[in-house]
This record gives sequence, C-alpha cells and structure tokens, in this order.
Amino acid sequence: MTDAIGERSAPALDERAGAAIAPGAADTLPGAGTSPDVAISHDHDHEHDHGHDHEHDHEHEGEATPYGMSPLAPEPRDQEPKREQARYKQEQTHPQAPEGGQPHLLLRQVRFADIDSLGHVNNVRFLDYLEDARMALLYVDPAQAGGQPYRGFVVLKHEIHYRRPLTLRPDPVTVETWVSDLAGVTFTFHHEIRDDTEVFVRASTAMAAYNAETAKPRRLSPDERAYLRKFAVDRPSR
Repeated sequence: MTDAIGERSAPALDERAGAAIAPGAADTLPGAGTSPDVAISHDHDHEHDHGHDHEHDHEHEGEATPYGMSPLAPEPRDQEPKREQARYKQEQTHPQAPEGGQPHLLLRQVRFADIDSLGHVNNVRFLDYLEDARMALLYVDPAQAGGQPYRGFVVLKHEIHYRRPLTLRPDPVTVETWVSDLAGVTFTFHHEIRDDTEVFVRASTAMAAYNAETAKPRRLSPDERAYLRKFAVDRPSR
C-alpha cells in the first residue's frame, strides 16, 4: 500500500517540484500510507518551503546588522551622527545672529563730574554711561529718524566688570551696545566702554518690557522685536 502510494505520488511530486523521485521514496514522507496522494504532496511542499524559510532566517540571524538595518542596506556613515551632534551643540551654544545685526555705537564724553577723588571715573558713574547708551538706542535714535521712540522697559539686573581706570580726557569714549537672549518679554543689552586701543568696562543689562498702567510685565510687540533684532550680534562672552 505504501509502495503504491509512493509510486502514484512520484509523478505528481515530479510535476510540482520539478525533480524526479524514485519509487519508494514516499516511505520517508510524513504521513505516508495514511493520507491521500494530494495531501502527501501538499505536506511535502509546505514542509520544504517552511524549512527553506527557517534556514534562511537562521542565515540572516547570524549576520551583523548594525542600526537595525537589513543586510542589503548600505553601510551607515559613522561620522555623520557626530557631525550632526556637533552642529546642534554649536547652534544651541552660539545661535546665529540675524543677518545685518550690528552693535549700536554712542560717543560719550568723560565729564568732570564723573571723576572721583582717585582721579578716575567712579564705578557708579559708569551706570550713567550705560543708561545714555540705552536711551540713545531706544528713544533718541528712532525719534531722530522720524519714527516713534520705544518706551516701556525696566532694568532687571546689571553686571559690570571694571577692567581699566578711565581718567579725564579730551577725546570721547565709545559705548558699544548689542542685543542677545531676545525672548517674549525679556532681552539683554551687552556693553563695552572703550576707545581704539583699550576696553575700560564690560557690562550686561537684563531688560523686560513693562506696562506702566498695570505695573506688570508685558510681551514685546512685533515692531519692538524687529527693531531689537537689528542690534543682535553673535558674539561670544568675554
């Protein structure tokens, strides 16, 4: 009975698999002698395909596939992630200034009233220099250009580093001012008081937009933000 089934199955298997099977070879097939010819042929083909896929899977499991990529995918460029991380870190640390941003310059004459008993500008007087620079940038210059002055700002904090004594002199010094950290309500003025060869003072002033009627902070208007961006300069802290 088994041989008969095997003999009858051989041509069918030969047609489907494309290979000749010797008589009696069906004895080795699972379910031989208990299943119809079609069932034997179907089970054999299924097991053959499943076994092929199983071997194929094991073959790929043994291969290294970094980054979860298939073996057919191109190899990753190892340096690219490092470059992206470095670029992101640089952008976060030193964001680029808007195109055309330049510091505001004010020429300030050293006055006799600025000098203390030690013969140089008193440390408190330098706050007047910073105030004059802010007034020129926000109020005087826009008004002289035919526009409306910018009002409604308060000082949150001053930081001043005195580098060299400034004495009474005929030539004015330059108060250089630029903007950073421009946010929804606050921003920062940075200042250098200098001449052509020396820096006397470096300072920063944290500012906030302020509503005098409500006595509360307010948000910067789009026009104010656009104006302040003109003085936004990408300059590392010194």
